Amino acid sequence: MTGGRTLLTIIAFASVAVHLAAQDPLAQTAREKLIITQQLARMGTGDLKATVIQVHYGPDERSIAHSHGCPVIVYVLNGTLRTQIKGRPVEYYGAGKAFYEAANAVHLISANASSIEPANFLAFFICEPGAQLSTPVKENSK
Repeated sequence: MTGGRTLLTIIAFASVAVHLAAQDPLAQTAREKLIITQQLARMGTGDLKATVIQVHYGPDERSIAHSHGCPVIVYVLNGTLRTQIKGRPVEYYGAGKAFYEAANAVHLISANASSIEPANFLAFFICEPGAQLSTPVKENSK
């Protein structure tokens, strides 16, 4: 499969996941919900796997500092996220906005920017099969 066809496949998976999650993103009770995971065709040096996870942050909720062993694209369904990657300023992303995290970047802040409204987003991971999607960051590596 060519790089262009692989990108189209990833975009197709992403659009289906956005449609499914947008139907009722607040109906869930868990913080994270697996939307889809799909083995992708071999590309160059190895296999890849696409995984889409829906994440729910209640008011003022946040994740601990962490990193991802593969690239991540985040799409905000509703609410506003406050985020900071090590070495970059704090940024805010509202509904309909997206951002990219490079593999192994240290995500210092991943939080709901509101103290009264929830926030929901989709995280699209493209990883080698078996890769851990998220790893807590030790205090001294911040």
